[in-house]
Amino acid sequence: MVAFRRSGAMHTIDSMNHFLLSQEIFIAGRAVGVGRDKGEVEKDEEGLQMVKSLGQRMAWLLRKLYG
Repeated sequence: MVAFRRSGAMHTIDSMNHFLLSQEIFIAGRAVGVGRDKGEVEKDEEGLQMVKSLGQRMAWLLRKLYG
């Protein structure tokens, strides 16, 4: 998980992806919620749909790996 306020977020995400892939760890995807103030992320309908989709991909991957 990466939470950010200003610059540096893309570098952080990129570094994490490189590390995880170099360790042969599966990456199920990403989800982004946008908000400036407390509680705004819950109002981001597109972000919530992305989180739901990510959860479904994670569940699919876990079923494939562990049966």
